[in-house]
Amino acid sequence: MKKYKLVYKTVTSNIKHWMYSWCSCPVETEDEFKMSKVLFKKYVYSEYVLNHLEIKYSKMVINFFRLYIEPVLPYMLFYLRKHIKHYDQNSNMKLEGTFRGLQKGSTPVTPATKLFNSVALLCNIAERDISKHRKRKSYDVLSTKTYNNLRCGDEVNHRCQQILQKEWNLRGFYLSCRISSKEWLIVHDNDAVQSTISSGTSEESILPKFRRVRKVEVDDTSTFRCSCNFLRDLEFLVVICYQP
Repeated sequence: MKKYKLVYKTVTSNIKHWMYSWCSCPVETEDEFKMSKVLFKKYVYSEYVLNHLEIKYSKMVINFFRLYIEPVLPYMLFYLRKHIKHYDQNSNMKLEGTFRGLQKGSTPVTPATKLFNSVALLCNIAERDISKHRKRKSYDVLSTKTYNNLRCGDEVNHRCQQILQKEWNLRGFYLSCRISSKEWLIVHDNDAVQSTISSGTSEESILPKFRRVRKVEVDDTSTFRCSCNFLRDLEFLVVICYQP
């Protein structure tokens, strides 16, 4: 009985994480989603699941998927994220305005405050925040960073140095092939990632993993551009690091 409980817990967890993967980056395109969906149904009706949990469990899972998951997938799929609208909520309650004012300064700005007084208070609070921010960032840039391992680390602030160090440490997880003077093919090295994980603390996942080949180009402005466009908003970091 304990063995079947463990199998039920494991299979249910796999099914849950499998469906969650469609809403995150492991499934990036429509073709990958369709392939993952077919493999998901095959897993539910696999010999392992049928032998331990019987056909009744598989039918319950498929019925639940068709009734409650499949109708809302167009609003949750990762590859449709650019076409999904997101709405924010706004409230003009006096109490909520007081709480937000207390977060920014000791003098709250409430909906009952006059317009002239509100502008004056907000400007004073903003000036104090900017002054603190400048002092903190100036200290980060001018101070000597003994923990720095990058050649450009002393020329940037603490947060920028952390981002650059993180990206630099991830370089060993990718394999590159230069196909021209300004083009590379990049692929994720799964073997390098697995070697950093202890075999006794992690088990191999049953979820499908897609091996993608990215194309990276460098333009005349020394800016790298990847076919995935994931680092599109961080191009300035690539410009600083690149040395032809």
